[in-house]
Amino acid sequence: MATAYADVAAMERLVSGGALDWTIVRLNRLTDGPATGHLQMSRDLLARPRSHPRVDAAALLVRLALNPAHNRAPVNVSG
Repeated sequence: MATAYADVAAMERLVSGGALDWTIVRLNRLTDGPATGHLQMSRDLLARPRSHPRVDAAALLVRLALNPAHNRAPVNVSG
């Protein structure tokens, strides 16, 4: 597990050091459930991460791609 976290940290350093716009989205456990439309998003770490449906995560990714408000920032997501 420690290696996986080290790999993620290295990836985030590599992406954030580039000149292109980027948003790192840190998703939690994805489920196959129906859309709920209820996602918590924060640039800070979330106190109690929860699982969320893939369809909600996909909708959020589209919104983030179309809105520059979170460019060059990591975003933590929870259901």
